[in-house]
Amino acid sequence: MFNIEISSHTDIGDVKQTNQDCIFSKSDIMGNHSVGLFIVADGCGGLAYGEEISNLVVTHFSRVWNHELKALLQHHIIKAHDVDELLEKAIRDINAGALAFSSQVDSKVGSTVSLLLTIDNRFYIKNVGDSRIYLLRDKNITQLTEDQSLVADMIRNGEITKEEAKNFKKKNVLTMCIGYFDEIRTFSKNGKIKSGDKFLLCCDGVHNHISPERMIEIVKNKKSPFEVKAEEVRNAIEPGKANDNVSTVICRFRRIPLKKRQVVGRLLLGLFCLILVAIIGLVTTVALTDWEYNTTSNLILGIGELLANAEEYYNIAMIILMVAISGSSICMLLIMAIQGFKTKKRTFVAVFLALVTVASMFVCKMIMG
Repeated sequence: MFNIEISSHTDIGDVKQTNQDCIFSKSDIMGNHSVGLFIVADGCGGLAYGEEISNLVVTHFSRVWNHELKALLQHHIIKAHDVDELLEKAIRDINAGALAFSSQVDSKVGSTVSLLLTIDNRFYIKNVGDSRIYLLRDKNITQLTEDQSLVADMIRNGEITKEEAKNFKKKNVLTMCIGYFDEIRTFSKNGKIKSGDKFLLCCDGVHNHISPERMIEIVKNKKSPFEVKAEEVRNAIEPGKANDNVSTVICRFRRIPLKKRQVVGRLLLGLFCLILVAIIGLVTTVALTDWEYNTTSNLILGIGELLANAEEYYNIAMIILMVAISGSSICMLLIMAIQGFKTKKRTFVAVFLALVTVASMFVCKMIMG
């Protein structure tokens, strides 16, 4: 489980009269899962009602956070498909609401959305428009999203270079946004989170002025507390040059260290499991070798006769190996049962261990005839 630290900041910039950006950042424990939801929505300045549409995005996902997401996370097994469908449906609903608002006011409207949802050690990204999400891992920074804009398409198609794009006159023209198109097309990305990872979400009012290298330099600077990092990113823009609204959300993930009581508890559990391995292994071997020894009083006698009748050291070694495998598998199954089968992967591993246990017992019986 991770401890999630958050730093966020939004303002009107140096030129605009209103702030058409809207941000959202929350983390909590839901159904034994560590969860975080982070959003930057940038209302399109070239269209009308940008502030209303970006607020619509955040308001809708606030309801998703409080209701649909909590309901989904009550399940022990969280399927990536279910999470993806939840987010896609929310974006479709938001787009439908924005289109209805556009029809009502008889005006074209729009907003970008960069969304990061984290559940335990997994992250899920949905992006529409040219707001961005970066991953800062170790000494590297990686842009996880792809801009949905005219200039980004031209760069990808090799029509212009990144250097030429800086002075491109139509760099703010979007090819996709909330509220403008009947069919919404999202950029999606999933992945794993490592302890120490930091995610930075920002609007174009930030990434048009600050390079990724400068971002990582600011965030990694240990001279200031983490909660002011988003504001420091804002202050890195040259005074008077922030010609758009400025919004940044930064989140840092740190694995929660085990408490002393938890460490002692796991050590005792491990010791108990070792003893259990020995007992179960010996009982299982005797039982499979000769069903006559089925009482506690005859257990030691059965083990002694088992070893005495073994014709070759190879057989003894194989017996010990099979006992160790079956006992260890049962031990691991016990630990997983205590912790809970929270993921599909854990369930698969549990089934595999059960098969290994049965197979090792069968092999042991075959060896002893």
